[in-house]
Amino acid sequence: MAQESWGVRAVRGWVVLASALVLASCAGDGGAGDDQSPGDAAPGIARDSDTDVWRHEIPLGEPEDVPAAVLSLRSGGAQVASGQVVDLCMNLDVNNGRIAGLQADLLWDPGCLEAVADAGDGAACTVNPDTGRSVFATRRLAPGRMRTVLLNVLDTRPIPADVEQLGCCSFRVIGAAGARCEVNWTFVILSDPRGERLRAELRPGVVEVGG
Repeated sequence: MAQESWGVRAVRGWVVLASALVLASCAGDGGAGDDQSPGDAAPGIARDSDTDVWRHEIPLGEPEDVPAAVLSLRSGGAQVASGQVVDLCMNLDVNNGRIAGLQADLLWDPGCLEAVADAGDGAACTVNPDTGRSVFATRRLAPGRMRTVLLNVLDTRPIPADVEQLGCCSFRVIGAAGARCEVNWTFVILSDPRGERLRAELRPGVVEVGG
């Protein structure tokens, strides 16, 4: 059998990864019609009240010695005045060196924050080029809900293990002074280069509204 070229392997690997993201999304699609509230988690995700961390409870068949990736959301400042714009960044507090693609929804109180719009139904987001991902797509599904997809179309090698920040999105603060605007993860899918789903721990972000 003739050996596959690098290009064929790359395209085949991307198809596997993209198919895994799409199929998993269809199995638990977080569209605008869902009744899930900003404080809820997707099926198979539970919250540890002691550590304020969301954990996948679905057995994913990953070797036990591979640590779960830890995703967090961080704002650019301690307090932000109402009417101002703040960047909320998606970070890998623990990067296990196996993450090739990510799909996730972000949920928040639309009376506290609004995603800054980009072209069409996209959001004003930027990717960290150190991730090596060629696609960072966003879609505003509804007030208080946004979907993000991060992958590389031609190169399915994992995000480098020393990369901590994936990308940032801009939000306008509309809550009153003293409000705490929490942004949660839901419907998170992390995939390795073969399209296998990876374990993850999820930490929400908070924007505090100043006077």
